[in-house]
Order: sequence, then structure tokens, then C-alpha cells
Amino acid sequence: MNLACFMAAVRRSELFVCPEDGTDGFAAQLVHVVTDELDKVAPIRRGSLRPSKTMIRWLSVDAVAAKRERRCLSGTPLATNTQRK
Repeated sequence: MNLACFMAAVRRSELFVCPEDGTDGFAAQLVHVVTDELDKVAPIRRGSLRPSKTMIRWLSVDAVAAKRERRCLSGTPLATNTQRK
């Protein structure tokens, strides 16, 4: 955020050129001007997360059986938590 640019914009605004007479009016004007200038100088970043996939593809029963058989035939045991570390 460029602070000098923000300060100059607020000084050029209606807040300094023609301020409201009453305290409530001036407070509302202050909020309005400062919010508008901040939106111009430093807009709020809005982002969204990528939506998750609604369809989860699980392995079929045949695929799970084939995977188990392949592991048994290869002689490679499944990794345990202690082996991964």
C-alpha cells in the first residue's frame, strides 16, 4: 500500500474540501471517505479454494483383490509407520 498516495487522496477528498457540519454527519463522512480510498489503494483480496471433487473413485473389488495378490507374489510387505520414518 502506498501510504503517501492514500494520504494525498484523503486530503483531496470531500472530507477536507467540504466537511459535514454535525458530528454524526462528519463521522459518517469520515467512514465513507476513508473506506472508499482504502478500497482504491488497497482492495480486499478475495480468493476461494478449489472445490473438491464430488465423485471419489474407489477401486473395485476385483482391483483390490488383484493388488493384494500382486503384493503377495512380489514378496514386498506393506510399509508400516516405523518403516516410513
